[in-house]
Amino acid sequence: MANCVPYANNPIETYAIHRSPLCHKDAKGRETAWYGSVDVTEEANLGSTVRNSIAAAISNHTGNVILVGWAMLTEFNWMSSHCPTLPSLFNEWVDAQDLVSERARTLPPSLKRAENALGISDKKGTRPLKHEPSNDCVRMLAVTTGLLTRESLKIPPRPKTIERFKRLPKRHESKYHFTARITDKYGQALPKHVQKAADLIAQFEAYDLVAVGRNITGAIEEHGVKNWWVALDTEEALDKFYTEIDGSVLNDCSLMVERIIHRYGRQRRLGLGTSVTVMRL
Repeated sequence: MANCVPYANNPIETYAIHRSPLCHKDAKGRETAWYGSVDVTEEANLGSTVRNSIAAAISNHTGNVILVGWAMLTEFNWMSSHCPTLPSLFNEWVDAQDLVSERARTLPPSLKRAENALGISDKKGTRPLKHEPSNDCVRMLAVTTGLLTRESLKIPPRPKTIERFKRLPKRHESKYHFTARITDKYGQALPKHVQKAADLIAQFEAYDLVAVGRNITGAIEEHGVKNWWVALDTEEALDKFYTEIDGSVLNDCSLMVERIIHRYGRQRRLGLGTSVTVMRL
C-alpha cells in the first residue's frame, strides 16, 4: 500500500476468526483472507475465541491498547451481545470513519473512498485485494495512519445520479440518511402535473436531491398520488428543504413536509467474519 510500509516489513499482525461453517473460501476451497493467520470456530465459541486471541496478542504490550475500527456500530452491537467483556481489554477506542468524516467535513465515506482520497494503493500487481476481514483491517489502519499526516482532506463527491423509485420506500429505509415525505396538509391528492420521477426532480431541482419516489399504480395515477418522497445529500439540505417547502402552496395544494433522519445509513451482515488486528508501535 502506498503511504505506508509494505506489509511484510511493517509491525502489523492480523488474526481473522471465521464462524464455521460460513468461513470465506475461494473456488478451490482455500481461505481467501490475504493477510495474517486464519482460524475457524463454532458460533457458540466465537466471542470467547475473539477475546482470547486479543488477550494473547497484547499480553506482552506495556502501553495503551486502542481499539480502532470502521463504522463501529455493528461491532459494538456484536460485542454487547456476544462478548461484553471485550471492551475491558482496551484503554481507548477510535472510529476511523468518524475521523475521516470530520476531517473531510462530509458524510461518512466508504473505506474505499477514504483510501482513494489519501492516495493509498490497494492492489497486488494490477489486481485489487479482496474485501475480507483481515484485508479491511490493514486498509483501515493505513487510512488511520494517513490521517496523522494530513491537516485537511477532501473526499471527491460521487457522480450526480438521482435514483428514482416507483414505490415509496418504507419509513425505516436506511440506505439514505436524510429523507422527507411531502403530502397535502388536508389529505388531498398532490398536483397531477408531477406525472413521473423526472417531474418530481424538476419540481425540486434547486435542492441537493439524491433520490425521489412516488407510487404509480393505475388507480392512483388516474386520481393523483398523496405522497412524494425525496432523499437529500446532507442534513443542512434537508433543513433547507423543510424550511422552504413545508407550508408552501403548489397548484392550490398546501404542502406538508415530514423530515426523517437515519443516523446510521449502512447495515452490514453479522457473523460472517470477525477480525482482530494488533498494531505494535
